[in-house]
Amino acid sequence: MIRKISWLVLPVICGCVLMGALIADAAQIAALRVWFKNEFLTKENVYMGEVWNDPDKFQRTREGRTFTHDLKVMGLDSRRNQVVVNATWKVSDQAQVKITPQRGHQVKLTIKKAGESTVTVSSGKISRKLTVIAEYRDGSMRVEIRQ
Repeated sequence: MIRKISWLVLPVICGCVLMGALIADAAQIAALRVWFKNEFLTKENVYMGEVWNDPDKFQRTREGRTFTHDLKVMGLDSRRNQVVVNATWKVSDQAQVKITPQRGHQVKLTIKKAGESTVTVSSGKISRKLTVIAEYRDGSMRVEIRQ
C-alpha cells in the first residue's frame, strides 16, 4: 500500500518542483527578452511546428492594412537562464498598436496603422522597450520591431 501511494505522489511532487523551476519570482530576474513566433514551413509548404526567435531587429512584410504577430517574453536570471515571467505590456500609441492580453507571458501584437510607437514590457523592476515602426508599401504593411 505504501509503495502505491509513493508512486502516485512522486509524479505530483516532481511536477510541482519542475513547475517551480520554470516560473521565477520577479526579484530573481536580471533582464527580459522578447521572442517572436515564426511558423516553420518546409519548401514543400508543410507546417513543421512553432519556432521562436529573439532577434534584436524583427522585420516582416505582409499584405493588407494591418499586421498581427505572436510575441512572448522570457526573464533571464543572473546566469542567463530563461525563466517564465508574468509581464505587463504597455503601448505608447494605442491608436497604432494593440496588445492582447495586456498582462501575461505570451501576447498578440496587432498593428492597426502606419507610424512609430513603443511597447514597454515589464516584470517587477525590470523592463524592456520595443520600438515598433510600420509603413505601407504597395498594398502591404512593412513592420520593423527593435528591442
